[in-house]
Amino acid sequence: MLRPVFRAQVNHVLDLSKINFQELTERFQKSGKQNIELERLREAVQRQLDRVIRLNETRTDFLDKFQRLIDEYNAGSRNIEEVYRRLIELTKALSDEEERHVRENLSEEELAVFDILTRAAPELSAEEREEVKKVARQLLSRIHSLLGLDWRKKNQPALASRWRSKILFTPCITNFQSGPNPGRTE
Repeated sequence: MLRPVFRAQVNHVLDLSKINFQELTERFQKSGKQNIELERLREAVQRQLDRVIRLNETRTDFLDKFQRLIDEYNAGSRNIEEVYRRLIELTKALSDEEERHVRENLSEEELAVFDILTRAAPELSAEEREEVKKVARQLLSRIHSLLGLDWRKKNQPALASRWRSKILFTPCITNFQSGPNPGRTE
């Protein structure tokens, strides 16, 4: 059974961004220790998943696919070769996702906001995508101005709460104060 990763083996760390997947697959097929090779790849994928999700929490669908694959293997419904092949496919998809911010011409933070804004959206035209990117940049700029330049170094839970309050309620309070009858009393 595969187990969760708690520590990396320094001598056997795989950098997935620099892997020739064809050679890796050939090495796996020739190896007499396929379980060890699978475990190394699984650990590397786990580290890659941790990194991409830490940068953008909307990427949890990759973690779900990974966990389902491991669970299926542990339950015996997938053989080792199939799991290895699917882990390589997942790794390629993760590597592609890590480069998406460059293709979208956004920073990682802007991409995270963009993904949040477009998560439930229907398919957007190129023009609409550019407009949402512009909004994502503006929103992120607003967040930075509200929280200050060193907001990532401060207490995260308190900042998250303050950020949500300011972003969500400031427009409501402003609209309420300058509503249709600002002088009205009840």
